Amino acid sequence: MLWFYLVLAATILWGIGNVFTKFVLDKHIKNPVFYLLFIALFLTPFYIIFLLLFNPPILSYFFLLAIVSGFFFYVSAFLLYKAYTVEEVSRITPLAYTEVIFVLILSTIFLGETFTVEKYMGIFLIVIGAFLISYKRGLRLRRGAIFVLISSFLFGVYVVLSKYTLNYINFFDFYLGLLLGFSFTQVPIFVKYRITFFNVIRNLRKKIFVLLIIFGLLNTLTTLFLYLPALSLGPATLVSAVDATRPFFVLLFVSILSLFFPQILKEEMSKKSIALKIFASTLILLGVFLVG
Repeated sequence: MLWFYLVLAATILWGIGNVFTKFVLDKHIKNPVFYLLFIALFLTPFYIIFLLLFNPPILSYFFLLAIVSGFFFYVSAFLLYKAYTVEEVSRITPLAYTEVIFVLILSTIFLGETFTVEKYMGIFLIVIGAFLISYKRGLRLRRGAIFVLISSFLFGVYVVLSKYTLNYINFFDFYLGLLLGFSFTQVPIFVKYRITFFNVIRNLRKKIFVLLIIFGLLNTLTTLFLYLPALSLGPATLVSAVDATRPFFVLLFVSILSLFFPQILKEEMSKKSIALKIFASTLILLGVFLVG
């Protein structure tokens, strides 16, 4: 059960990070691709140097798989953010939770994971709840939706490949490989957008720049000391399912901000929307109970 508490803690912390990311993308960095570039340029190099100095990796086939995992992770994130630039976020966000289904299928095929009926029911409830809590308008299978579905599939590949690789190398070696794979895929993006990117960064307020560093560090520590250990200890499908509860925590934190600090972030919700989200939250919590 340790894996459950680790991934639940990671999900809560990532939920806080997602709210901050939403604030930054709404108010300061309009292009989400630049958000990834910021992480790659101002944070990732320090992580790589630190890991190389204090934990030199053992070069092996499995370290190479960790680098490949980083590639799949970045391409998945890039396609998701790309979808946000060509389609309304509210139309396509629910589709992102199909990643749990892809993890379930891939982990059954390649990792041999099987569960009780109770846990499958929990997974189903979490996916439906996450879908409903993010749902705002009718879905359409347009270009943005296709990007999201491909992103979800690639994220499923990333999770299953990571689970397999973590059976053979330690968290630090894996995370270093993940960062290297993430960085390599950023190079062509940086070359293409470098001038516009630096113009955006120069116009950032110092407080926002510092907060980006802090939340980037929080994300790294969460991944390294909570999520990766959870993925190593627990079934990939169930870890992914618990992570899919993140919309519940995002909704909780956004509601608190909207109520007490509307100048930072505020979302208007109708009575019908609130009722739907309460119902969805109930499904998620019930699903978590069954999975845990």
